[in-house]
Amino acid sequence: EYFRFYAELYNRDPNDAILAVENLAPFINDSLLHGQKYIRELSLGNKQRVGVASTLILDSKVIVLDEPFANLDPISQINLKRLIAELREDKIILVSSHNLFHLQEIATHILLIDDGKLIQMEENSPAMFSEIDQFFQLHPANL
Repeated sequence: EYFRFYAELYNRDPNDAILAVENLAPFINDSLLHGQKYIRELSLGNKQRVGVASTLILDSKVIVLDEPFANLDPISQINLKRLIAELREDKIILVSSHNLFHLQEIATHILLIDDGKLIQMEENSPAMFSEIDQFFQLHPANL
């Protein structure tokens, strides 16, 4: 019901939204599609799955995901990484995350933003993550 409602908010066909969510398997589980729970009754991980799936069913050219790995179990994190890798073939995906480990695995480019200012933007590489690590170790908040 929620996915149908969400699709209608964005003038999308609700039936297309349900098909899109079904295509997100194995990231989204069957109980979320056919379960009888309110979203407020779901676990934090399932709420996260619903939020990410809601964003993806709109089939936008640019997708913004804020902390998409939060509260997900390891299998769901792996499935989401696979999904992002597939989607980035024909979409721009911006992922905001405090977890650098996930970003190392999925990002093509890294933007380091501190206090609203762009500090650095480069292609993903081990050297880039070494620089980011040094930046945070020397950050005034750590001194």
